[in-house]
Amino acid sequence: MSEYTFSKIELHDNRFIKPLVYGWCLVIHNWVELLEYENTIYKSKLEKEFSKASQALAGHTHYNQVGFTVELIAENNNESLVGAFGILTERFMKGANEALNYGCLYFQRCGSYFLHNKYVKIVETKQTKELSWPIDEILTLKDINIAQWPEGKHWYITTKEGITIKDGDMEKFNTYEYAEGVAKRYIESYNKK
Repeated sequence: MSEYTFSKIELHDNRFIKPLVYGWCLVIHNWVELLEYENTIYKSKLEKEFSKASQALAGHTHYNQVGFTVELIAENNNESLVGAFGILTERFMKGANEALNYGCLYFQRCGSYFLHNKYVKIVETKQTKELSWPIDEILTLKDINIAQWPEGKHWYITTKEGITIKDGDMEKFNTYEYAEGVAKRYIESYNKK
C-alpha cells in the first residue's frame, strides 16, 4: 500500500453523557489492507503477547486478558501456546474479514476494531506514507474517555487509542471525581515526556 488512511473518531451515542473519543484509527477498506495490517502490526503485537503469556505460564508474572484467552484456547484445543496463538490469529482475521462485508473497519492502536456505524463521527482524516499512528503533541482531558456503562456502577478511563488507564492495579472507579483525578495525573505524566 502506498498510503494509509487514519481518521480521528468520536462515537456519538446518546447512552453516554459525552461522546467517546477514539482518537486516531487506521481505516481498513478491503482484504489487501487488512492483510497488510496483519503482517505489519498484528503479528508484532502477538509476539509481545506470546512473550507475556509464556512468562505467566512459567509463574513469573500475572496473566493479562490475552494470555488468559490463549491458555484457554490451548487447553480447549489440546494445543501448545504457539498453536493457540495461530488459532487466535485465524479467528481474528476471519472475523475482521467477515466484518469488511458490512463496511470499513476502524482499528485502534490497541488492536481492537469496530465497523463504521451511525454513531461514528469523523473529526479529521490524515493520509500517511507509513503505517504508523499519528500522535497529537499535547494530551488534554478532552482526549480521555471517562465513561460509565448505561446503568453501570463504575467509571472507566481510556485514552483515545483505547488504552485503559489504571491507578495501580485498579481499572474501575466508584466515582467520576476519583476517575477524573486519575486521568489528570495520567495527562500530567504523559505531557512531561
